[in-house]
This record gives sequence, C-alpha cells and structure tokens, in this order.
Amino acid sequence: MRRHGFRLALLLITLAPGMANTATDPKTYHAVLLGANVASAPADTAASAQVTALLHDRTLSVHGSFQGLSSPLRDMTDSPDNPGILLQEGGHGEAGTPLYGLAAETGPESESGIFHGRFRLSLTEAQQLRDGELHLKIVSRDFPDGELRGQLIPLESDTQGRVLRGQGEQLSAD
Repeated sequence: MRRHGFRLALLLITLAPGMANTATDPKTYHAVLLGANVASAPADTAASAQVTALLHDRTLSVHGSFQGLSSPLRDMTDSPDNPGILLQEGGHGEAGTPLYGLAAETGPESESGIFHGRFRLSLTEAQQLRDGELHLKIVSRDFPDGELRGQLIPLESDTQGRVLRGQGEQLSAD
C-alpha cells in the first residue's frame, strides 16, 4: 500500500506543473478576418476585421473591430446581441457550426464597428480553441454565407516580450 502511495505522489508531482499551465494560465488568441478566408465561397470584399481573445480557465473574452463591409450586418436591427458575428467550430477551410453570437456596436451605416462577447466554453470547446479549431465569421446582408472569416490562433511572444505571428490563414489581402 505504501509503495502505491509513493508512486501516486511521484506521478502527481511529475504531472502537476504541466497541468497547472494548461488549465488556468490566461492565453491570448488573435484572428485577422478576410473575405478570402470564407470557407464556403471566398467573398470578394475589401472589408477586414481584427480580433483579440483571452482564454482564462474556460472563460473566453472576445473583442474586435471591423471596417468596410459591403452592406450592414445580417441582423443588426432585429437581433443586436447576435447580428451576424459568430464564434464557430471548424478548422482551416471548414465552414463550421455556430456556437455563440457576439454583440456589436456600429457606425451610422452599420458597415464598420466593434464587437464583443464573453462565453463559458465547454471542455470540448476549450480544447477546440487550443487545437486551432475555432474561428470567427461576420455575415452581412450581401454575403449571407459570410463576408469575413478568421481562425483564432495563439498569440505567442518570445522571451523578450516581442509578439510572434502564429501560423494560420491568409493574413493580408495579397
């Protein structure tokens, strides 16, 4: 019995540092949303959006801005808490399934603005985020399948605090 207790304690001590870092340390993600990244059919648009997301435990806080949409958001008038800015599951090149809608505040013509949301992710959704399997999509009236899309990828920094770019989708309109 003492031998099993010692082995269990040794195992927990060995695993504890890695477990602490994966579950509770805040992790920052970002995305650049472009029409070229829309999975169902790339959108020919000059619009773009930028997103920053912070995951702490399983709470995801998302903030972003968009500009230059070809038309107003899908449903800003009837559904301001879910006007067509969606957090979806799905990897690179996948159309995905909507998980959450984000609230938006727009300018007078609703073609530029800011958006935000805070969500308690399930264990599966949190793992999907860590695995690069969540993205954001912005739906406008002219593009009902999505005008902009961008994969959430980790925002990494080096030991000097300089931001390193993550791997992912097209990051510019080139």
